[in-house]
Amino acid sequence: MKDMQAQAEKLRTDAAECALIRDLATEPHKRELFNRLAEHLNTLADSADPDFAHPRRRLMSTIVLIFELKAARERKPLPSSRSE
Repeated sequence: MKDMQAQAEKLRTDAAECALIRDLATEPHKRELFNRLAEHLNTLADSADPDFAHPRRRLMSTIVLIFELKAARERKPLPSSRSE
């Protein structure tokens, strides 16, 4: 079960990255391509782990949060408080 959750999380992260590329793309056909990729990856994530499937609005909030965290981490490294 944890493997499916990890796969779904990876797919959602990839979808968020595609959404970011879509938002940065200047050519309409590239925006459309990355939009379709993001939607497809989100669909795959929902089917990989249906217990954690989010409504579209909540999923978009999660994507925004992921990128805010990535941007903050790039600006200033966070002290490691977790042992991995």
